[in-house]
Amino acid sequence: MKAAYLCLPFLLMLVLSGCWSAKEANEIDYVLGVGVDKADNGDIILTIQSPDLSALKAEKASSGDKFKSISARGSTTFEALRNYINVGGQKLFWGHIQICIIGEHAARDGVEDFLDFFSSDPELRGTSMISVVKGKAKDVMEARVSLTPIPSDYLSNLLTNATVNGKAPKVQLVDFNRMLTEPIGSQPYLPLMELMSQSEYDKRIAKLNTTSSKGPGQSPVIYTGGTAVFRGTKLKGFLDEKETRGLMWTKQFMKSALIAVKTDDGGLASLELIGGVRNKVSVKMEGDTAVIKLTIHANLNIGDRSGSRNLAEVKELKKLEEGFNALVKKEVEMAFEKAARKFHSDIFSFGNALNDKNPKVWNRVEERWEDEILPNAKLDIEVKGTIRRTSRTLYTPWAEEK
Repeated sequence: MKAAYLCLPFLLMLVLSGCWSAKEANEIDYVLGVGVDKADNGDIILTIQSPDLSALKAEKASSGDKFKSISARGSTTFEALRNYINVGGQKLFWGHIQICIIGEHAARDGVEDFLDFFSSDPELRGTSMISVVKGKAKDVMEARVSLTPIPSDYLSNLLTNATVNGKAPKVQLVDFNRMLTEPIGSQPYLPLMELMSQSEYDKRIAKLNTTSSKGPGQSPVIYTGGTAVFRGTKLKGFLDEKETRGLMWTKQFMKSALIAVKTDDGGLASLELIGGVRNKVSVKMEGDTAVIKLTIHANLNIGDRSGSRNLAEVKELKKLEEGFNALVKKEVEMAFEKAARKFHSDIFSFGNALNDKNPKVWNRVEERWEDEILPNAKLDIEVKGTIRRTSRTLYTPWAEEK
């Protein structure tokens, strides 16, 4: 017995000595982001972004890139990843991935050709953000953006915070996979990214006529706004920012938005959504015509205002609420016009609402829903915005006194 106790520490040393398959940090590449493109012949092109560990050390942190982006090509996703070793020299570890970006051509061709690996590999996190980019994903993954040393962190933050103003949806990989499992009655969608120069951003997005003083060496800008609309696994088209916000008003997870409403004296009041939206959807069939009733409830706060009118009066608050209701209704109609009537894609999940209430009717119209019935549906929208808080800015010295 004593001999067994004496041998026990040595046996524990053998068991606890480490994992036989463990690798040192400098023997693997930690994937932070991946861009997916497709070649004209159908090959998969993956652009892997990983941190440059040597450049991140304190003594070298002041200069040079802190990341590396390497592209590999193969007939399948798995083959492209294996081919990465031939140029990267190290195996990939996916446990820290933050962002997956799909190029426009690859998305239009169909994500089923490459998404299976990202859905089934146990190392990948379902919480990583996913987006479509206008143009090539490779260009975004290789862009040298001056705002951050590691672009994947920047891209992840862009997509995480894009919902603050309701101009882009927030979608994680697990969410997109779930949407793909219900191709009829609810269609997938993703946020939209675009790489552009600062001059292009100034002119097209910010609507500025000024030219950046940095000249041709200026840092590029990655702008997040809009929605990529899918039909099954294929990209059908895009919603702009106002149409995207129209889509977001129909979703229960709309938590934040800001609407500028005109006042009678020509000023503007910023109405901030507080506490999210509460929606009620009713879908029924009258013959071969779908009748969709959508009610949107929203509580609002006046963030700031311009003009001289005292908005604290009840009648002024009522006018602001009416202006908000009209703008939201218009945005929802714009989104429905583009996604449902033009792209024939039910990203609003109205088909699921009909199925939940009357599955027998849904079974009868399911196959014709998106191509025939939904594009010709009657859409009845009622918006009920209520201003709960008015803020101190209503009582500024130049406001009219009553």
